[in-house]
Amino acid sequence: MVKTSGERGINIACPHRLTCLGAHPSASKNRMNHVEVLCAVQAAYCAEDHAATIAQTERDLFRIGLISPRAGLTLCDVGSGVGAFGPTCAALGMCVTVLDDFRDPNNIRLGEAAFLAHHKFGVRILRADANREFPVAGSFDVMTCFASIEHHHNSPKQMLHSMVEHLKPGGLFVLSAPNSVDLMKRFQTIVGSAQWSPIEEWYESAEFRGHVREPRLADLHYIARDLGLRDYEIVGRTFIWRKDGLLKSAMRLIARLIQPWPSLNSELFLVAYKSA
Repeated sequence: MVKTSGERGINIACPHRLTCLGAHPSASKNRMNHVEVLCAVQAAYCAEDHAATIAQTERDLFRIGLISPRAGLTLCDVGSGVGAFGPTCAALGMCVTVLDDFRDPNNIRLGEAAFLAHHKFGVRILRADANREFPVAGSFDVMTCFASIEHHHNSPKQMLHSMVEHLKPGGLFVLSAPNSVDLMKRFQTIVGSAQWSPIEEWYESAEFRGHVREPRLADLHYIARDLGLRDYEIVGRTFIWRKDGLLKSAMRLIARLIQPWPSLNSELFLVAYKSA
């Protein structure tokens, strides 16, 4: 079954589909637990990275809710960076592996201090460019890749197929990426203020680590078909339209209003289950 939706109308038959997107009666209780654990994980980050980690709270909570962590389940997060998603899932009882080349400027600047929370909560760290090699052994209950493929200079096709191959039958696959034609980008294009990335980020850097190509809704459908995913759904959320004061409140309201239409949201999430 293929669906494209926001929170409303989700009815794919799956043991935790309703829970993961907030429609199940126990979702509020789960979220409170996730908030408490995420706060504990954030406190384990080094001082230099703490503010950046706090800024991702809303996004991390949504990601955690998508997979409904349970003790004993295995998770591999590909292109993970050093964010709090992996350590929080580990703190919630999952066996977590993160895979990344960890060559972003922030990772290099902080060095091993960036992994304090990972070490504290027992996250397994694999350092590799997943597009060139996939040094993962065994199979996992959950495979995730959040906001990573848009940074790839080469096709992520081989990496994504490797993720599905290492997913257990019936396992959960989640892929997200920024939407190349979200509502804000459409408006900015009309008024002539759209900008792909700051010139300094591209021109002055020895290695460009910014966005190379962002997909749109149709692209995620294309990827799902190529991966052989039949039981999947694409949802949208908007986390990046954050300003100050009244403008911030207005942006939050707009973000909530457009949730049922993924093609207007700033980030797209492909949620799928591997055939048994």
